Amino acid sequence: MTGRAGLTAPTGRICRRLPVASSRRHVTISFMPVHYELIELPMNQSFRLLCWKDNVSEVDVLTGPGQSEPLAGAGERWHAHPAMELTLVLTGSGTRFIGDSIAPVEPPELLLIGPDVPHYWRGLSGSSGYAIQFEFGPHRPLWKVAEAGVLRTLWDRSAFGLLFTDRTREDATEWIRGMAGENPLRRLATLLRVLDRLASAPDEERTQLCRKAFRLAANDPHRFAIEQAIHLIVEESQEDLSLIDVARTVHMSRATFCRHFRRLTGKTFVEFLNDVRLDHARRLLVEGALTVSQVAAEAGFS
Repeated sequence: MTGRAGLTAPTGRICRRLPVASSRRHVTISFMPVHYELIELPMNQSFRLLCWKDNVSEVDVLTGPGQSEPLAGAGERWHAHPAMELTLVLTGSGTRFIGDSIAPVEPPELLLIGPDVPHYWRGLSGSSGYAIQFEFGPHRPLWKVAEAGVLRTLWDRSAFGLLFTDRTREDATEWIRGMAGENPLRRLATLLRVLDRLASAPDEERTQLCRKAFRLAANDPHRFAIEQAIHLIVEESQEDLSLIDVARTVHMSRATFCRHFRRLTGKTFVEFLNDVRLDHARRLLVEGALTVSQVAAEAGFS
């Protein structure tokens, strides 16, 4: 989840008609402007603490004890930013897309997302949580401190996306929630305490989410087209979407689309589409209102 950004893609809505070759309806997709986010830090602070109480499109930057500023979040679209992000989801349900990992959100969840790792939260309404965004890259003063060396392995692992559970999550949750009432200097001390706890987490309390390390460049020439394709797939997964139809919609040849879709998402078109449909089917089964065959049809399997 994230907020305002510098734009590297065209602004404005792009609306295209997708010619689906089956008996189902044509699908009209509206593509929103694509953001590559450059994190804007509060004055005299080296990171920012965010919180949300309903959805990740409406967040607050907690600038100090009892002080906050509203921020338009970008978490409901596939995006990346140069900052590392530690996200704590306290309540709600939905689907998280982190690199090539697609899975249901099962609060409480504590996730560490590395710099430039693409991520996206779908349907995370009626939720609440916190996010900490920080850029402590190798050129930052932090690494001039010898004690910070224990964090290097954590930094490397963050490129795969990490989920922390059990005691590690519980300790970090307590400290992160307490940061809201701290002044900026104490917050920094608490953040270092949280990072030390994550770095020392036992293997059984740390799960790698992605099959490969991700780092999505802001100037990738195919980024905008693939983001459009992902938006289309996620929003219209119940329709008869074909690889050719999607490739044409984003003005790419089949071969070019396949190559760059897999490079940027870690999955083939079919794998990604099926994972989105399976996640939707799981949520329908949990609701219990439909039969298995009805769930399959509703999720897009035919």
